[in-house]
Amino acid sequence: MKTAILGGGLTGITLARLLHEKGEDVTVLEREPVFGGLCRSVSDSGFTFDIGGSHIIFSRDAEVLTFMNDVLGKNSQRNIRNTKIFYKGLYIKYPFENGLNQLPKDDLFFLYQ
Repeated sequence: MKTAILGGGLTGITLARLLHEKGEDVTVLEREPVFGGLCRSVSDSGFTFDIGGSHIIFSRDAEVLTFMNDVLGKNSQRNIRNTKIFYKGLYIKYPFENGLNQLPKDDLFFLYQ
């Protein structure tokens, strides 16, 4: 059977690989000139910008991590992130919900209603 997958993002590429490993004839259709979807980077004027993919869902799951590392091999890169959100004059941890204890007390009141 032939299978067509729309989109060459992380999910499309993963599905294509899994089906191919089971012997399926797979074609991935991607409208952009490069694969990756929202999980890729672009360079402009000497700077590199992540389009998305700064957080991989289920990245604490050992099976998912093993699969990703097997697929990426030497193309894998792990970065220590120190990202903050500037809110009301304060730098709050990112993602925002991880820094709720840093919010002003007036804002905390509304969280617990």
